[in-house]
Amino acid sequence: MDVRRSFDILPNQLDNFPKADALTAKIDGQWTPVSTQQAQEQTDRVSLGLVALGLKRGDKAAIISMNRPEWIMADFGIAQIGGTSVPMYPNITVEDYKYIFTDAGVRAVFVSDEKLYHKVQEAIAGLDIPAANVFTFDRVAGARHFSELLEMGTKGNLADLGALKAAVQPDDLFTLIYTSGTTGQPKGV
Repeated sequence: MDVRRSFDILPNQLDNFPKADALTAKIDGQWTPVSTQQAQEQTDRVSLGLVALGLKRGDKAAIISMNRPEWIMADFGIAQIGGTSVPMYPNITVEDYKYIFTDAGVRAVFVSDEKLYHKVQEAIAGLDIPAANVFTFDRVAGARHFSELLEMGTKGNLADLGALKAAVQPDDLFTLIYTSGTTGQPKGV
């Protein structure tokens, strides 16, 4: 397989170098592996779940988290539909989140934990981001968990996803990173 886009890494690894522990996360003090096959399946489910939410080519989705396997699956899942990820620092202010969400035109948000979930809820108040489009990687009371998006993705059609992936070109915008804003408002690059 020719690796031309970021998300081509997973199927290339699956075809040539499949691993039982392609990704790992420490959960409750134990290292939990994610196989290459599981990573690809969950990435596809993220893509189809985002499509079910109404996201399409060119739409933006924010990721606010420390490093973890779900980050990769969200990032590649966004890219597979021609969307753009907007990674954000977990330690910026609610006002900075609100500004970046608005400036980038974010339509969905992935957050890692309860603290960030509450900051994001405050930031999206009054914005055009439905609370139903915010997903947490950790289980948080009252929040939609990442597994709900994956479940939504099981209802999608992999053939439709194949067409979306085929439309993504190597020079399409993959990610929109905002500067720290030390000289004013953060700027997307």
